[in-house]
Amino acid sequence: MIPLQTLSNPAMAVAVLVIVMTFVIIAAFIWAFGKISEPPETDDHDGGGHGA
Repeated sequence: MIPLQTLSNPAMAVAVLVIVMTFVIIAAFIWAFGKISEPPETDDHDGGGHGA
């Protein structure tokens, strides 16, 4: 694990932040792609009912 004294260096703190945010953004894209790949949910429990 990275010692906390290393993060007192501003350049190192920014580098660690960039690396962490890169993984967060990649994970968010994977999650979002998984959500849009799923078929949409329907609330059609009563068998229709859109007409009069």
